[in-house]
Amino acid sequence: MAALTSGPASGGNGFREGARDALRWLVERGPGPLTGAAGGAPVTATAVVRELAAAQELAYGPPSPGRDYAAGLEHALMWACLATPAPPPTSAPARPPSTTRTTDVPVLHERSSR
Repeated sequence: MAALTSGPASGGNGFREGARDALRWLVERGPGPLTGAAGGAPVTATAVVRELAAAQELAYGPPSPGRDYAAGLEHALMWACLATPAPPPTSAPARPPSTTRTTDVPVLHERSSR
């Protein structure tokens, strides 16, 4: 988290901010960074899946202002869950077009209980 917090204050690096917020959420708990869903202690697998689904919807959907933030959040959560070997980079990687996926991990969708 220190590497993601160092550097210029904010500065519009949504990727780094998303990654930092994801890791901070896992440690400090509270509402999910994207969904705002109330969380307990410890953060449950269901809560992580919910945040990943929200992040993937933004990151791989149509271009939007929150796309880099969502990509950083997704990367950090995947790394924390041991689904990817590398920690989040301190700057945003080059983004492929929204129709291109760069991971072999399937998009997660939460099933509605309704």
